[in-house]
Amino acid sequence: MRSSQALMVGQLHKGIDVQLDILSTMKKLSGETFNMSKEISGLPKRIAAALKENV
Repeated sequence: MRSSQALMVGQLHKGIDVQLDILSTMKKLSGETFNMSKEISGLPKRIAAALKENV
């Protein structure tokens, strides 16, 4: 019985580590997506400014 419980706890520990890795990766991706959307939203103004400079 104890060895079965120890095995279950070991597997649970592995699963928690994997879930934490997934969570940290998702947080990084979320931040990168936010930064990318900020860059894209400012793109039309930057293009307009570049066109005015080259005219």
